[in-house]
Amino acid sequence: MWAVSVCAVLFFISSDSYFAQMQQSAALNGLHGNIATQISGFAYLLRQWALPLWLNIDPDLPLRTGFTGQLLPLFFFIAAFVVMLVFWRRRPWLGFALAWVMLQLIPLYLFLPRLDIANERQMYLAGWPLFLAMSIELTLWLNAATLRLAAAALLITLVSLTILRNQVYGSEISLWEDTVAKSPNKARVHNNLGYAYLPAHRIDEARREFSTALELDPQLYQARYNLLRLEHENEKTGGTLRP
Repeated sequence: MWAVSVCAVLFFISSDSYFAQMQQSAALNGLHGNIATQISGFAYLLRQWALPLWLNIDPDLPLRTGFTGQLLPLFFFIAAFVVMLVFWRRRPWLGFALAWVMLQLIPLYLFLPRLDIANERQMYLAGWPLFLAMSIELTLWLNAATLRLAAAALLITLVSLTILRNQVYGSEISLWEDTVAKSPNKARVHNNLGYAYLPAHRIDEARREFSTALELDPQLYQARYNLLRLEHENEKTGGTLRP
């Protein structure tokens, strides 16, 4: 596995386009600011794991330059680190779960930060030891009958939340309308919603979303291109694109 990993790294580094992306990524933020950003993302993702009530396909998390105004996420991270150390021998499953999550979520993007600070799919691999630790704790604290009731209640809750969330994925429009409601200040989600409106011939709404995206980020070339294309097609059809 190490040999394959080393070969993969050498392959990507030797690629001009990928190396250029690495350079662009390294210029996004300094190490101090990136540590603050990753700790903020760490706290956000653990909150999403514990309370999956505000799931968001494209969360709007700010790029941090330092720990100013970040005392709560920093305190949360320090508390999790202390709990990991305290329970490492007494309750090794808790120590392992917290160590695993920290290693999965924080060091990966310290030196090469990513534009998307956090995304819930990052919890797919990071989250399973947390469920394992929670299961062990429930087994230790509850008798067999109560444990079965607690497991059934948890299962019903998670299935219900999954069914509700899947309603949002019923169409591109419903997905991006949900995302715009949760990330109203992120230009990309407005552009994506406008693009989803086009096949449904909701032209005025598409134009509004493209314009909003450009107001939020004048450098977002996708929104500018989509808006220009929309106006061009509208001129060619004599305005018949309007609903």
